Amino acid sequence: MENMENNEEVSQETRNECPIVDSELCYWVGKNGCMPCYIQGLRDDDDKRKALENWKVMLSNLPADIDSLHESEKCVLCKGERRGTECYASVDMAHPEPKSMKSMFFGIGKKIRSPVGSLVTIHIASCGVCRKKYKVMDSLMWIILFGMVALAFVLASIPVVIGPLSSLNQLLPIALVAGMALLGYLLGRWATNRYRKKISPDVVVDISEIPLIKSMFGKGWTIFQDNQGRPKLFFKTKKTFGRLFCKDTPADNLTANVEKQP
Repeated sequence: MENMENNEEVSQETRNECPIVDSELCYWVGKNGCMPCYIQGLRDDDDKRKALENWKVMLSNLPADIDSLHESEKCVLCKGERRGTECYASVDMAHPEPKSMKSMFFGIGKKIRSPVGSLVTIHIASCGVCRKKYKVMDSLMWIILFGMVALAFVLASIPVVIGPLSSLNQLLPIALVAGMALLGYLLGRWATNRYRKKISPDVVVDISEIPLIKSMFGKGWTIFQDNQGRPKLFFKTKKTFGRLFCKDTPADNLTANVEKQP
């Protein structure tokens, strides 16, 4: 009990001295107390104020209703009749503001402007059916590629196949594996595009079709990580954070259906 009281006193003392207390950033990172807050790890108050300023710049470049993407009770990725939300698709998006400088070579040399000033994860409400179709679309090429490579090694282990090739040229077995890998890659890309076209009438396969995401592109946001030229989506049953924009009572709205941090 004494330890708990000491922790509360430390937390309250920290709150009294913190320059970002009760701000939008405070509610977003602090959640239930100050001790897990990463802002406390910054060196001085100026750095903390700068973090708050950067946070406000990031929010100013986001659509005001961006949280509706993950608060929707219906799947945002469904076309036509929308199924209920069962999970969340996450995509990382970057913006050049606020201005950020970095050294050219591992902290050494002339400082240049970083192309990424803000980096935010956007959660999108999704159903189990859309999640399954996205995962098939993401893995299809690799399944075919690795399958063709495995087949190439099987063929290379058969004497009746590898013998004549080796007798012609010792590099032909290696060329066989490389050729099968290239064929697997091409077949995989073809199969992925075919599958994408097949599901496109029922699933949003290009998130730029979502009006709020499209408006983010218009505000200068870009996809931070892609997959075969498409945005890389990660699916989870719980969100990693609550709202980006605080409501009137932010502390009551930030932890609903949020993945607990260790």
